[in-house]
Formats: sequence, C-alpha cells, structure tokens
Amino acid sequence: MINKLRSWVDPYLYIYTSLLRVEGFILLASASLFITGFVVRHSGFFSYTPASLDPYPLLLTVIAISTAVLTLTKLAYQYLKSRNLSIELSTNGVEVSELQPNSLLESDGYIAIEAGKETVHYSKEVDLLLQSGKQIVAKVIDFPSTLVDKLLRQHADNFAKVILLKASKSRANQMLFINESKIGLASDIRLNTNGVNIYKTDYYTSYLTNEFSTSILRAGYSDKETALNGNTFFPNERKSLLHLEMSKLNNHIGVSTVLLSRDGYLIVLRQNSRAEQSQYLLVPTGSGSCDWTDFVEGDIRSTLLNGMKRELVEEAFWKTTGDSKDTLILGYFRWVRRGGKPEFTGITLSDSYAKDIVPNPKEVDRTDDDTYARPAHSVSEAICSIDAWLRQPQRLSVPLHMNLRTLKGALESNPNFWNKRLKSHLTKS
Repeated sequence: MINKLRSWVDPYLYIYTSLLRVEGFILLASASLFITGFVVRHSGFFSYTPASLDPYPLLLTVIAISTAVLTLTKLAYQYLKSRNLSIELSTNGVEVSELQPNSLLESDGYIAIEAGKETVHYSKEVDLLLQSGKQIVAKVIDFPSTLVDKLLRQHADNFAKVILLKASKSRANQMLFINESKIGLASDIRLNTNGVNIYKTDYYTSYLTNEFSTSILRAGYSDKETALNGNTFFPNERKSLLHLEMSKLNNHIGVSTVLLSRDGYLIVLRQNSRAEQSQYLLVPTGSGSCDWTDFVEGDIRSTLLNGMKRELVEEAFWKTTGDSKDTLILGYFRWVRRGGKPEFTGITLSDSYAKDIVPNPKEVDRTDDDTYARPAHSVSEAICSIDAWLRQPQRLSVPLHMNLRTLKGALESNPNFWNKRLKSHLTKS
C-alpha cells in the first residue's frame, strides 16, 4: 500500500525538488503564505481590526491560492502533454557494441566483451584485486553537480515529462517505479588506487541519465518529433567509453550474487515481467543496486557486501530468517548499454538447502527446467555447471553472465583455495 502511494507521490516530489525547482519553491511559498494567513486570521494577531474585516490574512490567502493555482495549472498541462509522448530505445547515435574502454582503463587490463547479447567492459586484473580482499577506502564526495546536476537543469522540462510518462506506464503495467536513495560511484576500480569516490544519489536520477542515454523522447501521435535524444549525453568519445570521473551520468552501483546452497548447488532465478531490467531472463540469486543504507563509513568492500546480502534476502529469503551467509566479492564491470553503469558481482555460501529457496514472486521465480540449480561440489563440477549456463547466452541476463564469468575466473585462478572452501562449506555441521 505504501509503495503504491509512493508511485504517485515520488514522481512529483522529485520533479519539484530536483528538476523544476523554481516551481517547487513557489508551491512551498504558497503553502507557507496560506498557513500564515490562516493562523493570523484565527489568532487575532491584528486585534485592533475585527477578524472579518482584517485585510492582511485575506490578502495572504488570495496570493497563496493564486500562485498555487498557476503553478498547478502548469503541472496539469505538462501531465496532459506527456500523454502523447513516447519513449523509444535507440542507439543510432552511439555504436554501443563497438565502444572500447578508454586508454586510461586499458592500461589496467580493461577490455570489451560480450555478455549475453550485450557489451560490457571488465578487467581480469581488477577482478583478482577485488578477490584478494585488499581494503579499498570509500570517500564520500558531494553530488557531482558540475556534470550530473548541470545535465538535469539543461533538460529539466523534458526530464519532468519523462518521469511522468514512465510513472504512468509503470502503474499501468503494475510495475513499481519509486525513488530510493542510492550510492553513486564517481571513480572506476583501478589497480593503482587504494580508494574510490562515492556519493549519495537516487534512482530517478539514474533513470534519467544512465537508462535514458540510450532512449529518445518522441512527441506527437502520427509524425512524431524528437523532443529529447538521450544519445547526446551518452558518455562516449572517439569510439571509447569515458571513465566514471568524466561521465555526466548518475552511475549508481549495481550488485549481484549467486548463491551456493548448503547441499552444494549453484542457484539462479528468472526475472519476471514486473522488473525494469532483464525480463524473463535468468538472473543471479540476488541482484539489484546499493541503497544508501548499505553504506559503511570509509569501506567500499563492506558496503558492497551489505548490498549483495540485502538483495539476496529480498529476492530469495523474503519468507525466512536466520540463514547464515558468507558473501565474497568476485568482480567489477561496466554495463555499456546503460551508460557504462558500474556493477559488482559476488558469491554467497549459504546454510540453506536448494529446496528451501523461495523466490519473491514480486520480482523473480524459478525456471521450469533444470537450469534453476546445478551442482558445485568441487571446483571442476562448479566449472562444468557454469559452462552449461554460459552455452546458453541468449537466456542469461548481463549480471548473471558476468557473475558466472567472474566466478569461473576465481575458481580457475585459485583452485586449491576454492576446493578447500567448498569442502569446508559442504561439511559444516
């Protein structure tokens, strides 16, 4: 019930606090004037004048109502105008599949590879760094207003229409489109750094920047005109993807983890029709993004682990509690189609048995065949199971493809460690 209410309130709250700030200020000022007029009129502040004849409260009330009506009329006009708009996916202005990491990231081993039907950038060397357990400091910076906020202000009117249109379509399709506080990543994971910059942001800003960077807003019913082309702010230059420090996009952190059950099975799920991404594709057992509540002061590793564990609970353990989980970070990649959005992968060794996993029907479900669970009682068996999934790339979401790929890389690079870890996990009392 609360989320349904938020699906109506959040879009307007975001529009008037982040996009149309002048109009938002006018509405707030109007409400303040109205309240002031009401209080003054009924408090007898101007005691020398009969309340019925006191002009000051009445004047405040008239001004408040007039300005509010004018502002709300503009809002209503924008809402009605958004009903003949449409959002279309388009990468005509960006050759997404051909983009390469820029030279700065290439020096750290980043390459472009196919993941499912899409392109991602990742580095084996960076994955090994993350798997090593080395501490990486998280430094909180101010919201990068010189880039992201400038983009929001530049296209504020059209972005407001995009939010209204998306919210309307989501409600019609029984999909949840609410705004939540997220963690944005402002610097890539590199080999020669001990820390990264992060900042507090929100989901709607990522939708307007990362998601919309491969979309077009069309206006009209028949001969549709382009109202806003997201390709114009896609973070590319000279056939390469810009590093995060130069990106104009919001870049909130994505996280995913594949579960290894107590009885030695790797578990994957299938995304249902209510999801924003990867509908009907196989997905990691837990997959989503880092909320600001996941943040641990100064520690990006603990922050990521909190996000992975929370997503796992929300999607696979929503009916149970008390499960002991040991989660390890496996890798990092950037999802090119989504504007180079940063993503982290992991694996969770769980005390639950495969049969006890209960997918959250609001987001995921089990598959109809044997692809739901595959054996991983040893390194060699786990690699065989991973390869079986990777041979069906058309069925895999990008996060699952990269989760499996980074897990396979970890198993192959350190088989002795993982054989001991698997044996310990499977023989736990």
